[in-house]
Amino acid sequence: ARYDANVVMVDWSFYSVDCYANCYCNIPRIAETTAELLCKADSDLNINITQIHVLGHSMGGQLAGLTGQKVQEKCNKTIKRVSALDPAGPLYNGVDKSKRLDASDAEEVMVCHSNQGIMGYFGNCGTVDYYPDMGVYQNGCSIFNSPASNVIDILAYPVGCSHLRCVSYMIESISSNKFIGKKCLGCSSCTPNL
Repeated sequence: ARYDANVVMVDWSFYSVDCYANCYCNIPRIAETTAELLCKADSDLNINITQIHVLGHSMGGQLAGLTGQKVQEKCNKTIKRVSALDPAGPLYNGVDKSKRLDASDAEEVMVCHSNQGIMGYFGNCGTVDYYPDMGVYQNGCSIFNSPASNVIDILAYPVGCSHLRCVSYMIESISSNKFIGKKCLGCSSCTPNL
């Protein structure tokens, strides 16, 4: 509804439902296969991949960045934009940029951090990094808002809810022009909405 675009979805659900460590190990191969498809679309179908926007959440955010890296390696072109929605942190924090999402993966790398340091990547890794509600726990994601009935799920709710919140922010940013952000150095002037 916002603009004319084609959407292609990569179904990697066979791998994404596996245990986290196995999923982590498969991400480079999935990124390589996706990059091969994009390079083939560019060369054989005249689809300009320098105008492509690759988007992913959590492990998919890391996959989006690695796909951008592989496109650069395989067809010597840079995709326009990567959007990583609370990209996965466990096993990615502290590793070399060649093995994770980073600012060189696309012309623009937008990262939304909504659960950094827990489920999400800790620290800046894009050309632009957003930290709604300071990037750790999101407004409305407390144990008191949990729809769960057992104690374990109630206690886990703040993490899962916060980790998923960037998806809602992305959807809202497409359909609204009312998102306002402000830079706050070290967030000393910001207070979280808990």
